[in-house]
Amino acid sequence: MLKQIAQSHHSNLYKTQKVILPKGSWRRYVHLLRGGKGSRLEKILDKLKEESGRIQPHPSLLFKPYLLTPFEDVRVVMLIGGSPRFNRGDGWSDGIGFSTSVNRKGTLTRELVNFFLELKNDVRIKPPAYSSSSFSHWARHNGIFILNVGMTTNGNKRYSSCDEGRWDMLVYETLKALNYEKKEPIVFIFLGETAKKFTVCIDPEYHYILTCGHPRHRKGFIGTRIFSKSAELLKVRPDDLWSFTTRRTANGSKKLVR
Repeated sequence: MLKQIAQSHHSNLYKTQKVILPKGSWRRYVHLLRGGKGSRLEKILDKLKEESGRIQPHPSLLFKPYLLTPFEDVRVVMLIGGSPRFNRGDGWSDGIGFSTSVNRKGTLTRELVNFFLELKNDVRIKPPAYSSSSFSHWARHNGIFILNVGMTTNGNKRYSSCDEGRWDMLVYETLKALNYEKKEPIVFIFLGETAKKFTVCIDPEYHYILTCGHPRHRKGFIGTRIFSKSAELLKVRPDDLWSFTTRRTANGSKKLVR
């Protein structure tokens, strides 16, 4: 499936492929995700269909953060300023931040190189294999919800959909829902100036807020220790949050994922 996605990014697949919408608590708390005829979401998707060029992520992966991380399991929210980096060649944006689902060694984007460097320096955790530089494990097993301010990007345009504010309303609704509905304090991490404007959605008296520069540039990001700080705030071990090889079980213990 991933190989097919990577090989089919030469046209706008939103014209022909289905978008998978989240269910459960996400749809209950985030009204825009309910969709429906004449809804704001339908209008956004219709606009995407009208665009020419290669749009990433694949339609089936557009709402992947919501699909992999149940609302009730979210412990850390990472909002990344900007849109997914458009990957030419083998890499394909997998819908979770700037991570990719298909990659060959040596083709990591600048964001991923810096991101994994800080992860290793801060909490001594190695990144996943270069063949899959994806954050899916974090989303599925660790309660890490990662979202871009701009959820789509067009490889044929100099400026991405993020610059049009296309997804701003969804981001606002998502953050406000997490702010008001989460029963226990969680950590919100805002990466980059574009993301920082959304800090107004969060109550700092109840939840934890961390800000830093965008990983695209080392200055303002390297040395910020966002990984260890988030673990300290939640009073857990860093590998409980950021490991790529373990997952939490029902009783809160960790289990090796093979």
